[in-house]
Amino acid sequence: LLTLAPNSAPYVTNNPSTDNRPAYIVTASGTWTPAANDFVSLGLVASGSNIYMDVDLIIPADVNLTISDMTLFFSPNTRILVQRGGSLTLNSIQGITTLTGLCNSMWQGIQAEGPGLGTLRNIDPITSLPNYGMVTAFANTHIENAIIGIAAANLPLIDVYNIGLLYTNNPIFNPGNNSVYPTLTAVLLTAYINYPTAVASSGGVCRVFSQTTFNNCFHGVNLCWYDNAPANQQPVCTIENALF
Repeated sequence: LLTLAPNSAPYVTNNPSTDNRPAYIVTASGTWTPAANDFVSLGLVASGSNIYMDVDLIIPADVNLTISDMTLFFSPNTRILVQRGGSLTLNSIQGITTLTGLCNSMWQGIQAEGPGLGTLRNIDPITSLPNYGMVTAFANTHIENAIIGIAAANLPLIDVYNIGLLYTNNPIFNPGNNSVYPTLTAVLLTAYINYPTAVASSGGVCRVFSQTTFNNCFHGVNLCWYDNAPANQQPVCTIENALF
């Protein structure tokens, strides 16, 4: 049932440009709908079908993608990554746009790269593109079952498949290997957010409007490390009338 799996050559890239994680890289700006999107155009799904991803979805620099009225399912170790200079807009014209985990499992969520701690958002003088990625979500967008619904940084993988191994016989958090487990925050989230690439890519732009819904996400929105609203720069992160 998967639309794209890690072995789906030639559509999947797995190299340093994708953080050595298998990914489908969007090649052109445009609006995806159930009837017209890359996967329909490639003949991987029929028009109107839901999309089932077992690889990351990456919006690279100079690509502005809008996803409208679609339902996309993501396997546990996959995400949407908006790289610096790219943008993702989520909206709905006739229905609901839903991003959720495959079979109601968790997934990694949406991540938008920024310029990094201590660097202002601006236009890169060489590429003439923003030095940040941007995610904008409007009404009737549902982001469900994500570890972090939208994160304003490029975060490392939380390996959902093997997460139990982090608890078993853990000398700090579970020294007795008993059945009393600490929270996900205590075991994982601090190291996850403090990871060097998270700090170096913080400052992505997140704009959430008009009752965008975050359902069953461990964190709805995470704006780690960065001063997201200084007086001397635009754009800023905005969260208005979201439902958590």
